[in-house]
Amino acid sequence: MTLDRETGSAGDPSPAASAFDPRHFDRYLSVAPEAESFLAGLTTPRPVTVWSLDRRIDPGIVEATLTEAHGSRENPVARLGWRSMAWRLPDGARPGFGWLYRSGAIHVQEEASLLPVLLLDPRPGERVLDLCAAPGGKTAQISEALGGRGTVIANERNAYRTNALRDTVKRLGLLNVTTTVSDGRRLPTTIGTFDAVLVDAPCSSEGTRHGSGASYARTSSAFRDRLERVQLGLLFAAADLCRPGGRVVYSTCSFAPEENEAIVDRLLETREDIEVEPFEVPGLTTDPGLVCFESRRLRSELRGAIRLWPHRSGTGGFFAVRLRRTGGAPRVEPASIAEVERVPGLDRALEAVSAHFGWPASVFGGLRFFVRRRQLHALADDHVALGPPVPSTGGLPLGKVVPGHLQLSTSGILQFGRHATRHVLELSADEVRAYHQREEWSIPAARIALDQPDSTSRGRGAVIVRHDAVPLGRALLTRVNAEAYRVTSEYPVAWIPGGSGR
Repeated sequence: MTLDRETGSAGDPSPAASAFDPRHFDRYLSVAPEAESFLAGLTTPRPVTVWSLDRRIDPGIVEATLTEAHGSRENPVARLGWRSMAWRLPDGARPGFGWLYRSGAIHVQEEASLLPVLLLDPRPGERVLDLCAAPGGKTAQISEALGGRGTVIANERNAYRTNALRDTVKRLGLLNVTTTVSDGRRLPTTIGTFDAVLVDAPCSSEGTRHGSGASYARTSSAFRDRLERVQLGLLFAAADLCRPGGRVVYSTCSFAPEENEAIVDRLLETREDIEVEPFEVPGLTTDPGLVCFESRRLRSELRGAIRLWPHRSGTGGFFAVRLRRTGGAPRVEPASIAEVERVPGLDRALEAVSAHFGWPASVFGGLRFFVRRRQLHALADDHVALGPPVPSTGGLPLGKVVPGHLQLSTSGILQFGRHATRHVLELSADEVRAYHQREEWSIPAARIALDQPDSTSRGRGAVIVRHDAVPLGRALLTRVNAEAYRVTSEYPVAWIPGGSGR
């Protein structure tokens, strides 16, 4: 995460180069293991990595689809050995354009970015804070680890960047996330304390973006000073917001000790109740944190941190450390909790949509609902949303509610459409591509079962479209004649890469 993503500033004011310059990384040759391979490793292409939501799709379908689309005998798709439900794809693969991604069955993320949440180890029943959350990949990992229940607070200072965070919530169907827009260094104590806090801090990004010229060495002193203040402020705030006995993970995608061990060292210097908790990652080549760099000496316990050097791990460069706040105390719940008003006519609308699509009413069990901007939103019923003064939004938008009727949105269909037994149209691979481009096409009337919408007898009706039993969204059927129907995609234009949204 670069500094401008967190603070909204213009980033480093010094002139930026557009290409990798190995001279800016010579400063690490004295500390990088197998230093002779370090610089070469920075120019080696990294594989693309995806992880899957196992509650949405069979992993066998994921692996087969990825292999067909991106794999070959020379460059196979391979499961990660250190993280379940995740795969490495060959360099150049573009899974973000495929149907698995667009249906919310997978998420694309740099492999090293899977490390912080593994260290954080969020568990069902915990209250977790992601202090620098956008664009939402780590928030999604936390949500999944909690089983879609409980409370995840995803904070992001930059209001514009919360659009990407909310898109992630909608596409992946995250029912236990509240998004807050606030400077992570200054969240009020009224929000309570957390069992676990993630600080994926803004940084120079040289570990993952060195190919485009990012490096700590070329930044200005003003940028470095500002960066240090932000990183220290976030880590100290995280320590305060973590309950005694809880966990804090601090991470960056930078090699620079000034952004990593030195920041943690400052916290350890002033907080006797914080200690480094070493963590092993079987299946991933990791190296210990640094305890000296150039003329600077750091605390020996920082060896318990984790470094990823690209030439050894095969990932981007990364730093992560798990910290424990000593002692033991229950978490403090927020002083102000968002109230959820009852939605008039909701029970009738949920019963009607359940009957229409042939799924049991229990599909909506364990949820509570509220209306915002004419959209019905759902949250896990054990989620504790924040009230004033912290600006926040929460919940998964399910669709529009009119008296006695719920018109499911795409995010609602992605979440619940797998349960449908009626009014479903299974698409071929070619039709999936047409659907995701918002096209129209014709199909034989014989493909429309007798249990399709009653309105089709009048020539028109909506259906859930699926592929390999995975819901893709909503389409409109229009009778052309006795032998054919026209299918009109209603896939959101904002979700199309290069569309008017993102």
